[in-house]
Amino acid sequence: MQSVPPGPQGPSRAPITFVDAIALGFKKFVDFRGVSRRSEYWYWVLFTVLLGMVAGTLDNGVATAISGFTALNDVTSIALFLPTLAVTVRRFRDAGYSPWLLLLQIVPVFLIAGVIISAAISATPFFTQYSEAELDAMVTEFLDKGTGPLLAAIENGVFNGALGFALSALLIVLALGIWQLVILCRPTKTFEQGNKRALPAAGQPAQADFPSNSDDGGTTS
Repeated sequence: MQSVPPGPQGPSRAPITFVDAIALGFKKFVDFRGVSRRSEYWYWVLFTVLLGMVAGTLDNGVATAISGFTALNDVTSIALFLPTLAVTVRRFRDAGYSPWLLLLQIVPVFLIAGVIISAAISATPFFTQYSEAELDAMVTEFLDKGTGPLLAAIENGVFNGALGFALSALLIVLALGIWQLVILCRPTKTFEQGNKRALPAAGQPAQADFPSNSDDGGTTS
């Protein structure tokens, strides 16, 4: 049998297929160690999108008989959460970045909370002029007809104090999303190329954010 020529991190691996990526995703569904190739990650993303579409279609069919039925979509989302997080962690490490950077995904949560608080502070002088019943009537009229004192207040800039903060938050969220997408699209960076989180060649110690294992899923894109 012809031997496989060694690569920069050991023997080279066969290309990852769509089926391989699905199998690896479930096999390593709580494995946050090692690395995942670019192809493995994006095949897994494709699988989750297709599965979500199927679950959503089935939910819509059942919803014709049971109003508001979304059980299949909900179960699918819960079942895929951990394996998707795990493969994303491994993909970050494979690209040469610390998986702890994924914690930046919670930044939008704080930004949204800040926008809501800012809007509430800006609108407080307007809303305190009315009773609870009057506010309910204004909100109902605005939602049902798109008219009324609330619309006039919005047009007069009652929420202008929060617009600057909201715009800044939107730009930050957009920048974070683009930055993460770029990382996830980057090719594999080997240990010899300076990636201290990847599996090194034999005889060299590894340095990783999490313990590394030998089943790294390969080192090529």
